[in-house]
Amino acid sequence: MQVLDNSIEEFLQEFHRDHIETMTEESFQEIVSTQLQQKHCDDANMQGEVDRHWREILLNSYLFDRQTKEISELSTITLDELKSWGRNFISPESNRRKLSIQVVGNYRQSSSRQAAGSRRSSHGPSRHQPPPGFYTNLRLFESVEAFRSQCDDF
Repeated sequence: MQVLDNSIEEFLQEFHRDHIETMTEESFQEIVSTQLQQKHCDDANMQGEVDRHWREILLNSYLFDRQTKEISELSTITLDELKSWGRNFISPESNRRKLSIQVVGNYRQSSSRQAAGSRRSSHGPSRHQPPPGFYTNLRLFESVEAFRSQCDDF
C-alpha cells in the first residue's frame, strides 16, 4: 500500500513541477482552444445525445447542460488561476487531504466443496479456487462492465 501511495505522490509532484508550473501562456491557450472545439461539437447522432443524458442519470448528477457550463468556465479560466489551483491542491506544499483505501478480496468455496477440500492438503489454496480478481457472478460482471462502458468518456 505504501509503495502505491509513494508512486501517486511522486506522479503528482512531477505533474505539478513539469506540466503546470512550467506551462506557457501559448501552450495553455492551445489546450483551452482544443477543449473548446471538442465541447462545441454536436453529438454525431441521436444515440450520442441519449448516451450523454443517460451518463448524467447513471452518475446521479442530472446536469444535462454540463457541456454549456463547461464551455462557459473554459472561456474564463486563466493560466494564473490554473497555477494557483495547482499550488493549492497538487503541490507537495499544499494542505490537501488524501484518502487511500485498499480492497482485499476473499473467495469462499461452497460448503460441499469445503468439505471435499478439507481432505486435501491445507498447504495453499485449492486448485478449484478462481484466481484473484476473477468474477464468479456473471450478472455482477455484466452490470459492472455495462456501467464502465457508460462512463468511458467521463
